[in-house]
Amino acid sequence: MATLRFEIENYEKIRRQLGGEIVEKALAMALQRVAMKARTTASKEVRQVYNIKARDMGRAVRPRRIRHGGATVAYMLEYTGKRLGLDKFGARQVKVRSKKGPRRGVSVQIRKDRPRFVFKGGFGADIHGLKVFTRKTSARLPIRRRYSMSVPEMLRRAEVMDDVLARVRRETPIEFDRAMKITIDRAIRRL
Repeated sequence: MATLRFEIENYEKIRRQLGGEIVEKALAMALQRVAMKARTTASKEVRQVYNIKARDMGRAVRPRRIRHGGATVAYMLEYTGKRLGLDKFGARQVKVRSKKGPRRGVSVQIRKDRPRFVFKGGFGADIHGLKVFTRKTSARLPIRRRYSMSVPEMLRRAEVMDDVLARVRRETPIEFDRAMKITIDRAIRRL
């Protein structure tokens, strides 16, 4: 789990001058926007390497707001989930040659920098979309579904986390300034 800690310049001074409520609202707004930008960056970086859809990445993340004394002090992006089925990696039914003659198989492409490959012994079943299965024995049944890796495993790549943390470092002061302007404008309008 990557954790990033930083200090906003003159935070206490700004808090004393403008009041705690305005600064806390601005900080909460800025943290939320930076967390959503980090989520987007992580999704884009993973999808550059792996043949996965943004929807599948979005299902694996759960943004959590951490509060202390009623004020938002941090945001956490928690990536969880089981291993994804091979059908999530562009599975297609293909014709393959075998000793017994032409048969149907399944090809998948897990990484974008590697070619598609035919999953040996695999076959596709159209159950709410193409799912990839293999037989456990030489008998017709039982069968088992085939899986690849999970989203948290994809995120463990060092390059992905470096890019996400660099974006967080770059965007946090910008978003805090923007949020301060918005909350101050709102406070002035209420007067």
